[in-house]
Amino acid sequence: MSTFNLDYEYDLYLSRVGLDKKKMDKSHRRETKRAFMAGAGSVLAMLGDIADMNEADAMAVLSRVKHDVAEYWVREATNSN
Repeated sequence: MSTFNLDYEYDLYLSRVGLDKKKMDKSHRRETKRAFMAGAGSVLAMLGDIADMNEADAMAVLSRVKHDVAEYWVREATNSN
């Protein structure tokens, strides 16, 4: 059995982006959690899609997604001022 815990991952995400649940109002907490869960669901759907690909193609997709996410956060960091 895996020790992976999505609530723990959500808390790590909040920490990474500098959010504190205790300081967020109820609607902000709800919408942030919804966005996080939507992202997790999208990743699961993508993993289902790539499960039928050959290994090289699947790895290329994962590499591209990893690159796109990293690029997004670089842009966010430079535009957050």
